[in-house]
Amino acid sequence: MWGATYFNPQKKRDFKAFWAHNREQEKQAFEAFITWAYTCWQADPSMHIYHYAAYEITVCRKLMGRFGVCEYEVDQLLRNDVFVDLYKIVKGGLLVGESKYSIKNIERLYRKPREGEVANGGDSIVAYDSYKTLSTQGENQEAQAILNNILAYNKEDCDSTQELVVWLRAQQQEHNIAYMGKIEIEEAPAQDDEKIHLRNKLLAQAEEVKTNNITQANLLQNLAWMLEFHKREAKPIFWRLFDRLGLSEAELFDDLECLASCTRTDKKAFNLTKKTLAYEYSFDTTQEFKGASNSFYVLGLQTKKKNQLSVELVKEYSDLKKGLITVKSSTALPETITLIPNDYVNPNPIPLALQQVIGDIITQGNTQHLAIQHFLQRQKPVIKGHEGGAIVSSKEPQERLDEIIDVVERLNNSYLVIQGYLVRASLIRPNRLLPNLSKMGQK
Repeated sequence: MWGATYFNPQKKRDFKAFWAHNREQEKQAFEAFITWAYTCWQADPSMHIYHYAAYEITVCRKLMGRFGVCEYEVDQLLRNDVFVDLYKIVKGGLLVGESKYSIKNIERLYRKPREGEVANGGDSIVAYDSYKTLSTQGENQEAQAILNNILAYNKEDCDSTQELVVWLRAQQQEHNIAYMGKIEIEEAPAQDDEKIHLRNKLLAQAEEVKTNNITQANLLQNLAWMLEFHKREAKPIFWRLFDRLGLSEAELFDDLECLASCTRTDKKAFNLTKKTLAYEYSFDTTQEFKGASNSFYVLGLQTKKKNQLSVELVKEYSDLKKGLITVKSSTALPETITLIPNDYVNPNPIPLALQQVIGDIITQGNTQHLAIQHFLQRQKPVIKGHEGGAIVSSKEPQERLDEIIDVVERLNNSYLVIQGYLVRASLIRPNRLLPNLSKMGQK
């Protein structure tokens, strides 16, 4: 269930719930919530969505990737800091006499103790399981009563979060704490309309044929979601980067992939090229560091073009075991820096190749790129003269290798997987393939 406390046009506090009892309803509920929230934000750019701890953001990202809907809207909301995690604010700004910083503990500062059948998130899971059992047994009245209790608990949680906002603003005003949020709206990159159109066309075709040909429908769906596979795969990398850029040096100290509070050594900066200088820094060797990246962003620093400043590792002048790291940059670096890994790997030209192949299949019919289609449909390889049974039968290494080579030469616009290698007869000439097969045979 998605629940949200908000203020209606009459300026009165209200509550809105989005229910889902299966995957399809979950998609509809997620899409409805994001569409509603995005529309509200468009009407009032000063609006924020307050939540407590990271669960809501995590679920938004997960469902956006799972269903492939509302990607632009979620990107816009995240990019412009519309979501505000009150847990980070409370944990970083308040010292409380409680054993932990859960909202149930913190709310003693600003509201009365709760009442209700469902007391916490764990109770709601147990209660929902009881609802499913009762609804299956036909006990609809009792089942609905349980849903009402879950709804009441969620509403109480949302109301409490809204009251915490009011209380925190009062503390902010009382102690003259300045507002540090974003003022200007940052536009997310535009969606690729051509890909979106092609994806929707494939999904529509899949819907048309799924009754009579589920195999073809699955193929079309797979092709549709492949179009933006690399873009979706890159999102968690950028989310992790933006999360890290919002942390402090002390918080990044415990991140195994980051280096916090690196200090310039006495060694002078020296030229590597005409445009770049190398800087040597020392760091605390008690800080665990994997050292897996060759490129880093510098926390809190930007270029003249307002891009995040990045530096490159200079391995030959670094000794990580001794706490020394040398980085090169075309921009002068300060005495102290904190390094955050740049894990993004540009997948080009693979996405373009995918789009071209999928475009051929959708425009020229299912006779195009048969090897790819057969592979995705898990069909058996098409081999000239092969009438069934084992493709390769010999256990003697040399004979087995000869059989493999013979099979590859007789592939009929099809594919063959050998020890993790995908072989396409239409793309790889036998004289280029055979040396590799010989090496595999020898191994």
